Amino acid sequence: MKYIIQIAIVVLVMRGLVYGQDNSPLLIYEHGKYGYVNNKGEVVIEPQYGWACDFSGGRAVVRLEFKDIQSTYGVINEKGELVFKIEKGYPDLYYSDGLLKVEESLFEHPVYYDENGNIAIDKNIYFGIEFCGGYASVQFSKKGKFGFIDTKGNLVIDTMFTILSRFYNGYAFVHKDHKEYLLDSTGRLVEIKYFNAIDSSISKSKNITGHGEIQNGLMSFKFNETWGYINMKGELVINPIFNEAGDFSEGLAAVRYNGKYGYIDTSGKFVIDPIFNNAEEFSEGLAFVLKSSSEFRMAGPHTNAVINMKGEVIIDVDSVLGVKKYKDENNDEVYIINMFYGASKFKNGIAKFYEGYHFSGRIRYINKDGKLIW
Repeated sequence: MKYIIQIAIVVLVMRGLVYGQDNSPLLIYEHGKYGYVNNKGEVVIEPQYGWACDFSGGRAVVRLEFKDIQSTYGVINEKGELVFKIEKGYPDLYYSDGLLKVEESLFEHPVYYDENGNIAIDKNIYFGIEFCGGYASVQFSKKGKFGFIDTKGNLVIDTMFTILSRFYNGYAFVHKDHKEYLLDSTGRLVEIKYFNAIDSSISKSKNITGHGEIQNGLMSFKFNETWGYINMKGELVINPIFNEAGDFSEGLAAVRYNGKYGYIDTSGKFVIDPIFNNAEEFSEGLAFVLKSSSEFRMAGPHTNAVINMKGEVIIDVDSVLGVKKYKDENNDEVYIINMFYGASKFKNGIAKFYEGYHFSGRIRYINKDGKLIW
């Protein structure tokens, strides 16, 4: 379960780790180097990079050299050919809307490159985030307000906001004059009536401290210590009663209620009871969960099973990775607890996860039948 906390500007990350589009090569990490395999598990780009990212839009960012605390990055195509070098700066992890953001210094002065390495946007921007839905939020000075540019670099929505998110499904979440709004791509503001009707001091006291992305016409929000949902008219549709609330996906949202995770529909009704210790979004009819029978209690995106939309377990981690055990100093058998760590959504029948308890674990891929691709 992941959610976004807003600080000064809400920078939304990809929910469910990006691991390739369509049939792009899949990132692997073997013997200290990154490379890529196809969806059959065959190596198509030999492990050779000290650092690399998943493919997006037919391109992947890789580190070509690391010397004197300075990295030289490059962008490769799906054949492993170098398209262009990034001699200095800090590139984003992926292309979005056909553009790659590269910051001159960390979190400052971004420029945007097209897929061939040409600078597409260089507008003296102080701060900007990645494109989403054809727009990117930007700030032209350190203390300036935020607005939106399009993929040609035109300022299409003026710099008038103090807090905002990226556009998602046609809307962005923004703050203006101490009020919260939903902003559509025409620049029309929809007042979030529930937020602003509670108390004019709410925003100032920062009691509304987080929100999710807009899915199925609903957006989750955090009020004080609980989560609920509003619609695109800014109206409350599901009361804030949950400990956590995820985005809707395929008509269901993972929520934590009384310490356990389950899934609700868009009316707020539980369709899969809250019986799990962790739960991720549905994709292609499947979701990763941490079964409540697990003795594992470490914080983080740990799961150990895959369920269908009826809540039935169809893949168990031990059936995928096998039961592992060793003998300790007393010659007692100790079983290793297997985990799907940081599991992505299923896409084209394949999901990515890390074997173990951290992103440093081996990168693995599984299909919907529970068979390892890699």
